[in-house]
Amino acid sequence: MREEGPAKRTALATKVGLSYDSLARYLDWMSEKGFLEIDGDGTVHLTKEGQEVYESPVKWIMEYVCKVRLPRSED
Repeated sequence: MREEGPAKRTALATKVGLSYDSLARYLDWMSEKGFLEIDGDGTVHLTKEGQEVYESPVKWIMEYVCKVRLPRSED
């Protein structure tokens, strides 16, 4: 959703490889946390808070993990 924009629940379930029921449980939880909103026709929208929650670990990974230089082993 972050990259492709809002989507219908069925399309999301197909895209991520989950059953509709499993996806619905995840969406309900994320909606309760304020990470996304589902409008009247079933389209799922990422909220500003959802965007920030997504970006936080990505920034951490880019800052710390991508800068790690491991020593080469001497085989």
